[in-house]
Amino acid sequence: MVAAATTSLPERADTGRDYDYRYAWVRDQCYAGIAVAAHGPHALLDRAVGFVAGRVLEDDADLRPPYTVHGEPVPAERSLPFVGYPGGSDRTGNRAGRQFQLDVFGDALQLFAAAARHDALDARASKAAATAADAVAGRWTRPDAGLWELESRWWTHSRLSCVVGLRDLAREVGTPASED
Repeated sequence: MVAAATTSLPERADTGRDYDYRYAWVRDQCYAGIAVAAHGPHALLDRAVGFVAGRVLEDDADLRPPYTVHGEPVPAERSLPFVGYPGGSDRTGNRAGRQFQLDVFGDALQLFAAAARHDALDARASKAAATAADAVAGRWTRPDAGLWELESRWWTHSRLSCVVGLRDLAREVGTPASED
């Protein structure tokens, strides 16, 4: 699933906020999987879990917000030799592919919790859930670009997303036993 089949359409004319959305955003995969899980097990939930788990396991704490539909890194932004949409530009690629957005880990944890509610959290996804939880612990204090891809700072939304994801996952699968 891609965010949009378009590139170079401005969010608002003449603002420089023209992006290429022809990518699979981790956040969108999570939201779609969580939404269908609210109604029961579904193949879309399984595909979302598979895609997100693959990205988490491959990139660990360096999870990116978007990927190509094949799970590859999104290319850097560059201009094309064409005229863009009126009020827009002619960009391809997306700079968000290089951003750190802490909330994607929280979204992933919420997706894994939704899968666990339907006994759809296999060993690979369980490992990805543990990896995402570790990434949250390791990167919690780091400023991030947040959901809105703005300047890096301590975004409340990012932290709340992680808290909800950790809470939901703990409710579904429990917490590791103490090693005392």
